[in-house]
Order: sequence, then structure tokens, then C-alpha cells
Amino acid sequence: MRFVQVLIFFGVLCPLSFVLHAQNGRGEWSVYPTYEEYVQQMEGFASDYPDLCTLVCFDTLNSGRQLLAITFNKGIATASDVRPKVLFTSTMHGDETVGYVLMLHLIDSLLSGYGTDPFATFLVDSLNVWINPNANPDGTYRAGNHTVSGARRYNLNGVDLNRNYPDPQDGPHPDGRVWQEETIAFMDLAEEVGFDLGVNIHGGAEVCNYPWDTWSKMPADLLWWQKVCNMYADTAQYYSPSGYLDDFGTGVVNGYSWYSINGSRQDYMNWFHQCREFTLELSRRKNPPPQTLEDYWSYNHRSFFNYMKQAWYGLHGVVTDSLTGEPLRAKVFIPGYDVDSSWVYSDALNGDYHRYLITGTYTLTFTAPGYLPKTVSLAVNDTLKTLLNVQLMPEEPLTQLLSFPAGWSGFSTYLDLLNDSTQALFGGLADTLIIVKDMYDVYWPPQINNLPVLSPGKGYVVKMNHETSVAFSGYSSSFSSVPLNEGWNLVAVMVADSISSDLLFTPVYEQLVMAKSFDGGQVFWPEAGINTMPYLYAGRAYFVKVKEACLLNFVSP
Repeated sequence: MRFVQVLIFFGVLCPLSFVLHAQNGRGEWSVYPTYEEYVQQMEGFASDYPDLCTLVCFDTLNSGRQLLAITFNKGIATASDVRPKVLFTSTMHGDETVGYVLMLHLIDSLLSGYGTDPFATFLVDSLNVWINPNANPDGTYRAGNHTVSGARRYNLNGVDLNRNYPDPQDGPHPDGRVWQEETIAFMDLAEEVGFDLGVNIHGGAEVCNYPWDTWSKMPADLLWWQKVCNMYADTAQYYSPSGYLDDFGTGVVNGYSWYSINGSRQDYMNWFHQCREFTLELSRRKNPPPQTLEDYWSYNHRSFFNYMKQAWYGLHGVVTDSLTGEPLRAKVFIPGYDVDSSWVYSDALNGDYHRYLITGTYTLTFTAPGYLPKTVSLAVNDTLKTLLNVQLMPEEPLTQLLSFPAGWSGFSTYLDLLNDSTQALFGGLADTLIIVKDMYDVYWPPQINNLPVLSPGKGYVVKMNHETSVAFSGYSSSFSSVPLNEGWNLVAVMVADSISSDLLFTPVYEQLVMAKSFDGGQVFWPEAGINTMPYLYAGRAYFVKVKEACLLNFVSP
């Protein structure tokens, strides 16, 4: 695997507005840069905004031309960056040049707008964005580095790069050609970075093309793709003259239904890297007059920003080892929904995962080798960010030893029990146990048992004839949020030791009436200014009264 080369430049560079094309004036975007001007401008971005971005050369082609990208790292170390990773790339067909200049403009817009434009600032802060303006410089500058006139679709070897990728249906070499330098470079970059969302920009039509290209099967995320692509097209149409970006009526099409191809970059990224990438055709004329470039920017730049923000929506979190806290590479799978490589994986370095879904309720299963699977059900809104951090338990179970005094006491467990049967847990205490109950149900051997299992997040009451202990075996629960109903609730402590009452209850301060220990000896009563319960301890149960339903979120201190 190749290593990404970070370019470090020294010396005085021309201002960005000048290097685009000196003879056409400062800040001019209605020109095509020479190859040297392109490189100088990319260098200038990194030199002028060293705290916001880095210039990365991820391949030097045999021709000597480079594959370059600006990455918006904002000084965040890779080892601690859990932001979604986004790739905007253009002009893998060398003669489709509109996106080339628009990507340079996009880089400049994000950098120059940082700190003054709230949207640009949000995107730079919230996402790890990579922008590669030209994926086939050999094709674009076929006639020489000084001009894009004479640009062609193919690379230096006459290969169509958008047929040269491994294909989910037709195998590693669907075009019968060896992988090209450019293909290998992008494959290695995808492997090293692990992009979550992407767009691959072309010309020759005006449409948003979503997967798949290779077969007629629709993607699992069809509704999400249709919504996102329609949002892009609708916005571009609103800010452009009638007739722009409206191929196929709406400006949105499924790849295969348009025309089938094999070896496309879009299919490769979706299938082999679980990156949600679509193909964006920006202009019916592949290499239009340069004076029209600013028009295309005015049509599309809002859609660029809006699509980029899609990476922030959906379901996000970090998967870790429940014992060590170390990040894990885990498969995030939705049974009955995911097909054709539509699942995602958490990043092995940081444990972060990012899943984009249409609004709905989903049941997700998290799995990793050597760990017990976790299944979680939750609602996702496609216009909001939903956080779900998950801990996976190694195969060796934990034991929580609970001590019960004679008489009444409250108890709970933070474990997902190996055996949650009330009968199995307490059935051997016939001479000691009198009763186990929650807020509604009872286990009272041998007469009554309408409390067949103990559930995570719930507190219980027990009465014993004399002091005893019970060992509970299981795995750290992935449920860190306990739902509270209006009125009184008997809740569990979902941490392994203790948690501060201030830390726990401050987020629900407006809803909280009172919290107290089982025996009432300790109280957290904000309205009265009373707090004789500084901590809640694992293994115990607490009464909590709220004015309305809410979630009580446990965070380890």
C-alpha cells in the first residue's frame, strides 16, 4: 500500500487570486488554469491557510504530473479525528473540465469563508473534507501544460478510467486492462482514508446519477439516494435558468436505467469501500467556454455545500472495547435491510462509523471478531445528527456481585445478562428470597411470576429473610440511555461504579422533579436546593420523578 505524501512548501508564493490566471485579473474564475498555475494554486491554499488545510500528493504519474488534493484537517491529528470523511473529485475524464475549476473555487470558498461565513465554517469544523480538482491531468493537458484545448477523455495510455475499477459484478478487470496509475492511486487513497461520502464530477450531461451502474438491482438506500440527489438537483435548478440540470425530467437518474457500465468509480466506492458516492454530470458541453464557468458556480455552489452537509446527518458514533475503551473495527449491519455491501464499518484507528439513512426506525447489529454482537433499535432522522456510541464486549463475560441486606432494598445491573431469567437468578434462594418486583410486576415464588426477566435500565425491589449475595454474569450493556416516563420511575445505574448526580441530572434539569435513594435517605431535589445524594452507585436502584417523558443519559465520570 502506498503512503500518502504530504507536501511541505517553503518560500514566497503568489496570492491565490493571482495564480489562477495572472493576465485575466485578480479573483478571476472564468479561466482554465495552466497545469503549472493549478499546482501553484493548490500550493497556495496550503501555504495561506496552514491551520485549516494540507496539500496532499497521492501520486506522481509517469508523466510527472501529480494527483493532488486539499484536505481540511483544521490541525486535528488523524489519530483523534472522528469526523465524517468526504471526497469531492472531478475530471477523471480529462476533457470534462467544468468541475475542475469549480472544485478550485470550492476550496477557495471554504477557506476564505472560514470565520465569516457560518456555513463554510461549520463544514470545515465538522467534516474531514478532501477535494481533488483533477483526477486525470494527463487527459486534461494532453496538448501541453499550457492549455486545456485538446483535452481528451482518456489517460496517457488511452484508458477510460471510469471503466477501469474493480466491479461488483464483473470482477477486478472488467475492461480487460490492467489497473492504471490513476486507478491504483485512488484505490489506495480510499483504503487509507476510508471515505464515508463522496461525489465524482463529470460533464456531457446534466444529471445526478446514483448507484448502481453495473446491474439493475436497486441499492438498499434507494430512498435516501433519491432524496439526496433530488435535493441537489432542485437547489441547482432554483438558482439557474430553466432547463439546467433537468435531464430525465428531474435531473436525477439511476445509473443502470440510464445506461449500464462496468468498472465505474461510483460502484467501486460504494461496493468495496462502503462510501456513498454518486456521479454528478454538471454540463452538457464537456469543455465549455471559460466565460461560462462562473455561471456554473452560481448554479451549483449551494448544492455543493448542502450535499457536503449530508455527511453530518444520519447515524454516527464510536465503537469501542467495553473493557479497555480501545476503538474497534466493527461491522454495522441492519438485518432485513442491508444488501449488496450497503453496511458500513467503524474505523479501526478511531472506532468512528457514519451511516446515512432515510428517516425511520432501524435495528442495527454491531459485530467484530472476538466480541459479542450488540443489537440496538433506534429512530433516525435524515435531517438531524443521531449519536450512538457502542461498546462491544469480549467473549469473556463479566460478573457483578450484588449484596442484599435482610429486608427491603433496591437493586439494578449495568450488564446485559447471560441469563436474564428471574427464576434462574433467584430460584436457588428459596429459603432467603421473599419477593422481587419492579414498578408493575412481581416475582413471588411459588405463587406469582409475571416478572419473567430482568431488563437493562430498570431498577428492582427485593425483600430477603437475611443477608445474601447474588452473582450476575453478562456483558456491559450498549444501552446508555434510560427512558423515563412522566411521574415516578425506578431506574438502574448503567455504569460499572458510580456517577455524579449533577452530571447525570443536569441535562434533564427542566424535566426533573426529584430523585432519591430507595430508602429515601438521600435526595436530589433541585427546586428546593437540596442535594444529599452526590453520587449514584452501581448495583442500586433509584426513584426518579419527572414532569414529562425524557431520556436519562449515563456517562462514565
